[in-house]
Parts: sequence; structure tokens; C-alpha cells
Amino acid sequence: MEHRQGRAERSAVPSVNNAYATMALTDAQIAEVSAAAHRGDAAAVMNLIATTPDLVHAKEPINGWTPLHIFARLSLAPAVQQMLALGADTEARDGAFRSPLHLAARADASPTLPSTVKGADASAAPPSASATGAEPHDARALATMGALLKGGARLTARDSFGMTPLHHAAQAGLVESVNFLLGLTVSLSRGCARVRVRVS
Repeated sequence: MEHRQGRAERSAVPSVNNAYATMALTDAQIAEVSAAAHRGDAAAVMNLIATTPDLVHAKEPINGWTPLHIFARLSLAPAVQQMLALGADTEARDGAFRSPLHLAARADASPTLPSTVKGADASAAPPSASATGAEPHDARALATMGALLKGGARLTARDSFGMTPLHHAAQAGLVESVNFLLGLTVSLSRGCARVRVRVS
């Protein structure tokens, strides 16, 4: 009887080794951190995570994106690096089983989106690259993918349709991203994939 009771007590204790065991987050908290990430406001996201660390793994209900997914999609390499430093999971999957690297490969951001965006109005027309001094979009996309790969993202990860990040880049018609990922894929097949992308 004592043996059974001991087993029951042990099973009721949550495992500290569960990397995804997080405290209950409210819908409002998830909405706030997701909205800040969509604005490209890395500072706001970091402040929210500093207050509630579990927000680093928060997933918005519609797409299942974490803040890392969103920053990757927007090609914001510095924000991606900050998220990785806080323990964000490079292999977190969204509703379509896409990792942040899948979204970075698509680079859905506007080519003229500044490298640092704070409180951006999504309804407003994006400023020109010359007016903002924005880094070229291809360079930001490559830097973002490089940061994710250095953080442990898998080049061969497949989504629910069996597509890899390379497939996504090709589908989006992003030649530079395709060449970058294709070069790594060739190197990987030879047993020596190296990531040499400068991330400022």
C-alpha cells in the first residue's frame, strides 16, 4: 500500500526535465507578445519575457507561431539572436509543422522593412530602403537563417507537407536563399556543412 502511494505521489510531481513545461499563460499575454513580435518590436518582446519567461515559448492560436517564428519570418536576425539567447527553441513547430527556419527561408517580410522596427503601423506603406538605411532584404534573410542554423536549427527539417526550408525558399522564388541553402545541403551531404554568415 505504501509502495503504491509513493508511486502516485511521484507521478503527480511534474518533471523538471520537460523543456516545454510552462506555467499557464493567459490569452492576453500571448496576444501581447505576439503583437509586439509582429511589429518587429524586439525590445517589447524581451521586456515581456523578462517578466514572464514562459512567453519565450508562447504560441499564437491561429498559426501556432512562437515569437521566434515571427522574427524569423520578418528576417530580423538581431531579434532572432536575442530570442535564442533566452532559450527559444529552433525546432518549435507551428500548425503546419514548420520550424522558424522554414519561415526564415520564405522571408515573407517586405523588402523595405527596416532591420529594427518599433511600433510599426502594419497598415502604413513601408518606407523606402534609401529613406531608412535598411539592410538589403536578401542580406537580412541570409543573416537570419545563419543565426538559426548556428542556434541548432535543422536544415533537413520537414513540415507537414514534407517540405524542407530549401523547398520553401524555392517556392517563394528567393534565389539568394535557395543558393545559400543549396550550398549548405551540398556541404552537408559531404559531411562538412559550415555556416559563415555574418550577423550584425
